[in-house]
Parts: sequence; C-alpha cells; structure tokens
Amino acid sequence: MRIPCPICGIRDSGEFTYCGDATVKYPALDADQDAWYEAVFERRNPSGPHTEYWHHTAGCRRYIIVERDTRTHEVFGARLPHEPGPDEQAKQGKAPRRKPSPKRVAQTSTKNSGNGVARPAPKAGTRRRPGSKTRGGA
Repeated sequence: MRIPCPICGIRDSGEFTYCGDATVKYPALDADQDAWYEAVFERRNPSGPHTEYWHHTAGCRRYIIVERDTRTHEVFGARLPHEPGPDEQAKQGKAPRRKPSPKRVAQTSTKNSGNGVARPAPKAGTRRRPGSKTRGGA
C-alpha cells in the first residue's frame, strides 16, 4: 500500500504506523465512566471507506489523516490534521482534493535527489569557505 504524505510525497506504508480511527468523538472530560468506556472500548469495525490517523515514523514524523477503503486498501487521499476534510470543504463550497494523476506523481518524483528524499536548495551564502572550521573541531 502506498500512502501520499502531504509533506514527503507518496511513500510505502512500511514507513507509517497506524494510530487509530480518526472519526471517534470523545465525551467531555467530566462525563461519566460509562460514556468513556463506550468511546474507548466499544467501537465498530468498518468495512469500506474509512478515515484513520497514521504517523509517518520513518519520514517527516508528522501525524496525518488518511482516507482509505478497508476492504481493498485503496488510498483516496491524505491530509494534515489541521486541514479541512472533504466534508468541511463541501460545507465551505470548495471542491474536495482529487487523487494525484500518475503524470503529476512522475513529475514530482523527478525533483528528488535520486534516493527518494526531496532536498531543499541551499541558501545563498551558506557554502563553506576553504579553511573554515567544521563542527567536529580540528
């Protein structure tokens, strides 16, 4: 399964850790014990499209929200938790994000440094001058 990280791009699912259901609504902190028991332990096991939290442990180390089908493992998209989801975008009158086309994915992957890791361009004036000291001492 390939997951499109909003920061790093499309990556293998082995770089991520599943962190749970992103649709759970927790009760208020002062709610009774039964309400918390239901929220934490009484969950349904969805079959089909679902929204989940994932952690990019071997990459940018950001938490992301992934929309995927639990039957086929097809990933529909991913976003950062503070970004509006497809439901909120529809309420605001914005079109939901579409899956990136293969052509666009191929174009973005050629900008990487060859090992699959995107590297930012060096800032002007940050090159090391001959004879300057390095971090390690001597």
